Amino acid sequence: MQLPKFFSLKEMTTTSQNLPNHPETWEEFSALRDTALLLDALREKFGKGIRVTSGYRSAAVNAAVGGSKTSAHRKGMAADIKPSKNTKKSMLELATLCRKWVSTLSSPVDQVIIYTPTGKDTEDIKWIHIGFSDKPRHQLLFKKSV
Repeated sequence: MQLPKFFSLKEMTTTSQNLPNHPETWEEFSALRDTALLLDALREKFGKGIRVTSGYRSAAVNAAVGGSKTSAHRKGMAADIKPSKNTKKSMLELATLCRKWVSTLSSPVDQVIIYTPTGKDTEDIKWIHIGFSDKPRHQLLFKKSV
């Protein structure tokens, strides 16, 4: 079994909520490991550190943060990310890489959501959501950060 090189289980399940947040099924653990391996590939291409601000979410954590009931975070198949050194330049570089990856038809990227203050395509990016799927829709969306 291949293990992620750059992302630990602790990082992929960290939450600022004071609630339990661990996968409950083998399927969730497996999906979370696969997500971390895909983030490893993104990190290799980026050439710099990436920080996961939200990975797996238990039902309680997802509800507490106002997440969608169908969120890929619930299945361990999504992460919210930022560059480790969160500068405007590095955020734009990471967003550009994610945009290219989601538009590649052979990629497992289901969705990239770029969060900005206005919800529009600007250079002021707050964080990036990246979700994966066996049947990816290859969606690129922009949403207003809260």
